[in-house]
Amino acid sequence: GAHSLEVLTILLSLKVAHPHRVALLRGQHENRHLNYHLGLRQECERRLGPIDGPKTYECLNKTFEHMSLAAVVGGQILVLGPNALPPSLTRLDQLRRYKKPLVLPHALQSRSVQPLDRLNEQILLELFTPPALMPREMSSQREASAEQVKSFCSQHKLAAIVRSRQVPARGFSFDAGGRLITVTSCVDYCDLPDGN
Repeated sequence: GAHSLEVLTILLSLKVAHPHRVALLRGQHENRHLNYHLGLRQECERRLGPIDGPKTYECLNKTFEHMSLAAVVGGQILVLGPNALPPSLTRLDQLRRYKKPLVLPHALQSRSVQPLDRLNEQILLELFTPPALMPREMSSQREASAEQVKSFCSQHKLAAIVRSRQVPARGFSFDAGGRLITVTSCVDYCDLPDGN
């Protein structure tokens, strides 16, 4: 949005001030490929100048590479930073395999030839790639079905999965029999009509 730098400054300041009480998760906008096209670099250059702007943009993206993709709260709630549960994610330990700093793959770049690397890359692409940018061969199922969500929760003894990418009416929704919770703090995102 128009105030990305202010929002990032506040969030990062809260993390520094309260390191054990604030967890920042990496969402879709903390993806270099996406935030470039959404204007973060341009905002940095416009507001901070041709020298400090690009440096700040690089520093922010290096910071994003150290953010977690998910968190388990109270041993019962999985909070996913970027999106809903991707179909390729079948075990919780798959998320623990990613080492920081984590540079995200680009959907249009060549894919890995190693099977394990391909699966890890597939999970990241499903989490972070907007539907319009997803290659056709990968876009058949963008997120897990209600049954897959329920099964994943049961398998891992989770009460629910929380996501924040979608913008539901009233700012929240319960799906998959209450096992998938969607929340947003930006109910007027993209100028959605009043009442959302």
